[in-house]
Amino acid sequence: MADSHAVTLSIHGLKSGKTLKIMRGHTSFVTQAIWSADQSRVLSCGSDGKIRVWDAKSTECERTFSPEQGSRADITITNLCAVPKVDGEFIVCTRSNTVFHMNQHGHVLRSFTHAKATGADFVQCTLSPGGKLVYCLAEDQRLYAFSFDSTDLVHTMQVHEREPIGLAHHPHKNLLATFSDDGMLVLWKALAAV
Repeated sequence: MADSHAVTLSIHGLKSGKTLKIMRGHTSFVTQAIWSADQSRVLSCGSDGKIRVWDAKSTECERTFSPEQGSRADITITNLCAVPKVDGEFIVCTRSNTVFHMNQHGHVLRSFTHAKATGADFVQCTLSPGGKLVYCLAEDQRLYAFSFDSTDLVHTMQVHEREPIGLAHHPHKNLLATFSDDGMLVLWKALAAV
């Protein structure tokens, strides 16, 4: 029997709009879902602090895990970003000062963090197209750039005056876009050689 409190993910037909598959399991709202590189799995995350790996054909949940942070295993996960050219690995942005590089088996491979203890939780993250930099947008209106290989913080800059909402890296150009709750969308030149 399905849990009546579970939140669902749905796959719809593009032409028909009909629901083709439903996945149930998250206990609070889903913040993002992404396809694995080989399209065989769907990875989802949510405000319940869990990452779920789903078989795309059967819709069965294969694994559930979280990037535990001491006693805060239920911290909201705001988004996931697939690591370019590496199947089964992704960056996990939590509503904290730490972002994790994980694999789909739930292992933390490395973490990226800044020194501020409060007031600068990350709200979104993205990777450069080449996977060399991890960009994190924080609630202190700053953009933090980390080296993927060394995990060192290599650059920070003020990007907004109001609460930031999200960011994206252009898939082919050296551009970042950030946006905030005041309706501002700003384009930034990303760091070179990424």
